[in-house]
Amino acid sequence: MDVDAAPTGDAASWALAEAHNAPSDLKPLLERAAELLSRRLYYQLSSTLSDIIARPSSASLQVELYQRFISEVSGKLDPLALVGLAVRVARQYARPEEAVAFLESVTERLDASKAPEARVMAVIETASYRLQRGQLDQTKQEIEKS
Repeated sequence: MDVDAAPTGDAASWALAEAHNAPSDLKPLLERAAELLSRRLYYQLSSTLSDIIARPSSASLQVELYQRFISEVSGKLDPLALVGLAVRVARQYARPEEAVAFLESVTERLDASKAPEARVMAVIETASYRLQRGQLDQTKQEIEKS
């Protein structure tokens, strides 16, 4: 019998603490995310995280949300949903090279044999940032490799 390991609680604690300082429209969503994590309802958690990131009021919180919450549960989320979250978070980086480094770190953690579509999506998004930086040859190599 394969049983999921219980979440460490660090992510849930962070979300609950952040909810106290968050804009009013994010408070219930952050509290819900913490609850869903503790109950191991990962599909619903993915949906709630998407709702949080889709709100303009979350812009200043998105990078930290990814680092402190999403990355802790990334192995439990659907890989395509994870990449979708990462793509939206990458837009918060001021410089394209920061977005590239972030997306590359997400891409490295994806298992290409289990989630080829998610990996391709991450590579394509990374390529778009590389193109903004004028890295045509490196972009071409990465896309061909995928």
